[in-house]
Amino acid sequence: MTDIRINTEAAVTAADHIDQINKQINDLFDPVTRAVKGLGKSWDGPAAAKAIPRFDTIREANCTNRYKVLENYTTLLRNAVGLGYEKTETTNISLADQFK
Repeated sequence: MTDIRINTEAAVTAADHIDQINKQINDLFDPVTRAVKGLGKSWDGPAAAKAIPRFDTIREANCTNRYKVLENYTTLLRNAVGLGYEKTETTNISLADQFK
C-alpha cells in the first residue's frame, strides 16, 4: 500500500503567498483606476462618457472577480487542506487507537 503524505503546512504557505500576490495585483490597479477616473476632469465628450464607465465595467468584471476567486481558493486551501485535513487525520488516529 502506498504511503500518502499531505504537507498541510506547504498548502497553507502557498495560500498565504497567493493572498499576498492577489493583494499586490489589486494595489497595482488602484493608481490606474484613479487615473482613469481623473480623466473625467479634463476629458469631455461622447468618447469620455463611454470610455470611463466601460473601464469600471471591465475592472469590476475582471479585477474584482479575480480577487474574489483567488480569495476563495486560498480560503479553501487553509480550511479544507490545512485545518480540515489535520482535523480529519486526528480523528482517524483517535478512532484507530480505540481498536488497538
